[in-house]
Amino acid sequence: MRLISDTSKILSVSMALLIMVTWLASCAQQSARGPRGGPKDETPPSIDTVKSTPNLQTNFSERKIELVFDEWIQTRSLISKVLISPPLQYLPKLETRGKKITIEFNEEEVLREDATYIFNLGDAVADFREGNKMDNLTFVFSTGDVIDSLGFGGIVVDALTGKPVQDCYVMLHDEIQDSIVYQKRPFYFVNTNKEGKFQFNNIRADTFLLFALKDGNVNYTYDEGVEEAGFIMEPILLTPEFDSSFTIEVSIEEQLPSFSRLHSSSNGIIKLGYKNPLFDYPEYLFDPDIDIIHRELDKDTLKLWYVDTMSTTLYVDEDTIVLTTGFSDAYLSSTLSLEGRGPGKPTLSPKDSLEIMFTNLIESIIVDSIRITDTAGIQKSLDHKIEDQSLKLKGSWNRDSLLNVFIPPGTITDIHGRSNDTIEFTFLMAPLEKYGDIIFTLKETASDLQYHIQLMRGGQIYDERITVGTDSTTVTFVTLPAGDYEVTILEDRNGDGRWTPGRYIDKRLPEDQITLKLDALRENWELQARYNWRKKAKE
Repeated sequence: MRLISDTSKILSVSMALLIMVTWLASCAQQSARGPRGGPKDETPPSIDTVKSTPNLQTNFSERKIELVFDEWIQTRSLISKVLISPPLQYLPKLETRGKKITIEFNEEEVLREDATYIFNLGDAVADFREGNKMDNLTFVFSTGDVIDSLGFGGIVVDALTGKPVQDCYVMLHDEIQDSIVYQKRPFYFVNTNKEGKFQFNNIRADTFLLFALKDGNVNYTYDEGVEEAGFIMEPILLTPEFDSSFTIEVSIEEQLPSFSRLHSSSNGIIKLGYKNPLFDYPEYLFDPDIDIIHRELDKDTLKLWYVDTMSTTLYVDEDTIVLTTGFSDAYLSSTLSLEGRGPGKPTLSPKDSLEIMFTNLIESIIVDSIRITDTAGIQKSLDHKIEDQSLKLKGSWNRDSLLNVFIPPGTITDIHGRSNDTIEFTFLMAPLEKYGDIIFTLKETASDLQYHIQLMRGGQIYDERITVGTDSTTVTFVTLPAGDYEVTILEDRNGDGRWTPGRYIDKRLPEDQITLKLDALRENWELQARYNWRKKAKE
């Protein structure tokens, strides 16, 4: 009797657990599908037009806008995503509660007369349960009698790379003097999407200045030299018949380098740091004068080599610096060491020289002390060339052979009298069949301009040619390792040898530059490629 009772209890508990598990599974299925077990909700919320402030009103004078939706909503980054055009003087109060968004104007805000206002909330609104986003949610009204209806679009790209620029303001100013972009907020503006595209809608017929700005401080005005900007050369006349799109290239205007600080002035080298890169040697003055035996630009640093110990005053820009040049005992007693290529197994093509880089300028070399031998121990003849910190060696070396380099101590001396310790390593002289050639033709260029044709590999310049005075040119890059290459073409309009960004106040557009990906170069192969500059197309 007791056994039956216990068994009944066990069955009752088991049945209860089974019912609970079944109920939980049912709830899980309903949660996955929706509150009533149907398909998952994938529909974004929509505006309840009866309960909301009417869209597309004319003669609008209300101080508050209410947008009511057909379901509970959530908003993400609402303040940062909402775009109001023309821009308001004061930030409105934005509030989300339940199914409603409220936009309330600041009590000091004065709306423009006869203006169509566009409130673009983008994808900031989504339903509460599933997060389904609304796209391009906009609210439009006019303070005048008419809702403006014109529009156009385009794309914003980086002037140097050609890649689309996301989250860039594209602005329309109804005052078209050049200085307006520095002084006033635009009349209309929109934001670019991830493809760099922009679209204006509900614009009035008028003449506008078109300007693109990557507005870092969100003040809707241009901070020259700090923010990326682009422009169209002439004002645009927007009419009902207008049918154009625009490509706007943005860049940061080039700033002149200014002296920042003295990095060092010991052990034979003075290093002067600058704000912004150096492309030409800046002015400076030593009093009394120092015998500078070599100088070099390294990005934003000016390097000056000297051999004497003395006290002097440096005048650079607006700075006056008293310094003493000299050498530490540890430096003078150290050996001349390698920099860059050192011991290892570099592989050279038949056209290459073996380059050995040192940490200081080379003063002299005992060539006869350098031994280059093959695997049989036979010594090879060689020629040499010294270029600042570089020693280049070249000889009639057998291809497809492993060669050994031995440089005994004291063979190479730098400008401060230090010499090398033992240097020994091997390198492989590869056969010509391991390499290929690239023949590149550039057509329909401006014969009065200079063009730079750069062969790129791994993001670095592998070789470069310059052409000027012709409308078509063919260059050949020979004995190249097999692999992937690109060609960068620069139309160097000012002839300074580098890409120059735009400058708005001078109405100077960025120089044109394009990078082309070539087919892979195979061993013992000749790759040919053509590009038509005028048509901006590969052939």
